Amino acid sequence: MESIQKITVDETKTVNELIEKRNAIKNLNIILQKDNNRKKLCEKATIENEKIEKEYQKWWDEIISKYDLNELCRERLLVDAVKGEVFLI
Repeated sequence: MESIQKITVDETKTVNELIEKRNAIKNLNIILQKDNNRKKLCEKATIENEKIEKEYQKWWDEIISKYDLNELCRERLLVDAVKGEVFLI
Protein backbone atom coordinates (compact mmCIF):
# COMPACT_ATOMS: atom_id res chain seq x y z
CA MET A 1 0.00 0.00 0.00
CA GLU A 2 1.37 3.37 -1.01
CA SER A 3 0.63 6.58 0.90
CA ILE A 4 -0.31 9.17 -1.68
CA GLN A 5 -1.74 12.06 0.34
CA LYS A 6 -1.67 13.48 3.86
CA ILE A 7 -5.02 15.03 4.86
CA THR A 8 -5.77 17.68 7.46
CA VAL A 9 -6.67 16.99 11.09
CA ASP A 10 -10.23 18.19 10.44
CA GLU A 11 -10.58 15.91 7.41
CA THR A 12 -9.23 13.01 9.46
CA LYS A 13 -11.70 13.71 12.25
CA THR A 14 -14.61 13.97 9.82
CA VAL A 15 -13.87 10.71 8.03
CA ASN A 16 -13.20 8.91 11.30
CA GLU A 17 -16.64 9.95 12.59
CA LEU A 18 -18.30 8.91 9.32
CA ILE A 19 -16.61 5.50 9.36
CA GLU A 20 -17.59 4.92 12.99
CA LYS A 21 -21.21 5.92 12.32
CA ARG A 22 -21.34 3.76 9.19
CA ASN A 23 -20.03 0.71 11.02
CA ALA A 24 -22.36 1.25 13.99
CA ILE A 25 -25.43 1.57 11.76
CA LYS A 26 -24.46 -1.51 9.74
CA ASN A 27 -24.08 -3.52 12.94
CA LEU A 28 -27.40 -2.21 14.24
CA ASN A 29 -29.09 -3.20 10.99
CA ILE A 30 -27.73 -6.74 11.31
CA ILE A 31 -29.11 -7.02 14.84
CA LEU A 32 -32.49 -5.48 14.03
CA GLN A 33 -33.10 -7.57 10.92
CA LYS A 34 -33.28 -10.63 13.15
CA ASP A 35 -36.24 -9.21 15.11
CA ASN A 36 -39.41 -8.42 13.13
CA ASN A 37 -40.94 -6.54 16.10
CA ARG A 38 -38.41 -3.79 15.61
CA LYS A 39 -39.14 -3.20 11.95
CA LYS A 40 -39.76 0.54 12.35
CA LEU A 41 -36.45 1.05 14.14
CA CYS A 42 -34.73 -0.97 11.44
CA GLU A 43 -36.25 1.27 8.77
CA LYS A 44 -34.95 4.36 10.59
CA ALA A 45 -31.50 2.78 10.86
CA THR A 46 -31.56 2.03 7.13
CA ILE A 47 -32.45 5.63 6.32
CA GLU A 48 -29.64 6.86 8.60
CA ASN A 49 -27.23 4.44 6.93
CA GLU A 50 -28.12 5.82 3.50
CA LYS A 51 -27.57 9.37 4.81
CA ILE A 52 -24.14 8.47 6.22
CA GLU A 53 -23.14 6.70 2.99
CA LYS A 54 -24.00 9.87 1.03
CA GLU A 55 -21.96 11.99 3.47
CA TYR A 56 -19.04 9.56 3.15
CA GLN A 57 -19.18 9.68 -0.67
CA LYS A 58 -19.39 13.49 -0.52
CA TRP A 59 -16.32 13.52 1.75
CA TRP A 60 -14.44 11.41 -0.81
CA ASP A 61 -15.56 13.70 -3.65
CA GLU A 62 -14.18 16.71 -1.77
CA ILE A 63 -10.86 15.00 -0.93
CA ILE A 64 -10.38 13.73 -4.49
CA SER A 65 -11.07 17.19 -5.88
CA LYS A 66 -9.06 19.12 -3.26
CA TYR A 67 -5.93 16.97 -3.60
CA ASP A 68 -6.30 16.41 -7.37
CA LEU A 69 -6.62 12.64 -7.11
CA ASN A 70 -9.05 12.44 -10.05
CA GLU A 71 -6.72 10.36 -12.18
CA LEU A 72 -6.71 7.57 -9.61
CA CYS A 73 -9.30 4.80 -9.48
CA ARG A 74 -11.60 5.69 -6.57
CA GLU A 75 -12.10 2.04 -5.67
CA ARG A 76 -8.35 1.75 -5.03
CA LEU A 77 -8.25 4.64 -2.54
CA LEU A 78 -8.26 3.92 1.18
CA VAL A 79 -8.20 6.41 4.03
CA ASP A 80 -6.47 5.81 7.34
CA ALA A 81 -8.79 7.79 9.60
CA VAL A 82 -6.30 7.65 12.48
CA LYS A 83 -3.09 8.66 10.74
CA GLY A 84 -4.80 11.03 8.32
CA GLU A 85 -3.43 9.56 5.12
CA VAL A 86 -4.91 8.42 1.84
CA PHE A 87 -3.44 5.27 0.39
CA LEU A 88 -3.50 3.70 -3.04
CA ILE A 89 -4.13 -0.03 -2.71
